[in-house]
Amino acid sequence: MQSNGRFFSKSQVSQLSAPLKTCSFTSDSSARCFFFLLLLHRNLVALLSMAEFVGRPFFSCRNCRKPVALADDILSRKFRAKWGPAYMFTNAMNVVVGRTQERQLMTGVFAVADVYCSNCHEEMGWKYVRAHDPKQKHKEGRFVIDLSKIVKEY
Repeated sequence: MQSNGRFFSKSQVSQLSAPLKTCSFTSDSSARCFFFLLLLHRNLVALLSMAEFVGRPFFSCRNCRKPVALADDILSRKFRAKWGPAYMFTNAMNVVVGRTQERQLMTGVFAVADVYCSNCHEEMGWKYVRAHDPKQKHKEGRFVIDLSKIVKEY
């Protein structure tokens, strides 16, 4: 296994899988084994999520510091949101996408959905769901996040 942030070390895997060695799949212990498997899954997901950020700058919610987007995913720095300057990202994470609604923006009418931090529910910006103008189709599926709502971390 490599230790470049993409793979787990042998000690990490053995530490996370230690509870499985005590499981015997009898009717008495099946609930306990399920619980251990659930914990193992949650720990692996957390480590995988952290591995994505190793050595890569990212943006977090200013309010709760939950990671929201990778700096590598910035498409444009020339946007304005409700509260001021904003960036357009190809992807966003740990956000909740609200109800889609038609909105008149600076470059035309779009179907957009507000996005909120999944942890503290702070409004962050919006997601372009649909562009009516064929010249604006490249924005579909992209996220615009207000700079006053995020902080850059390393």
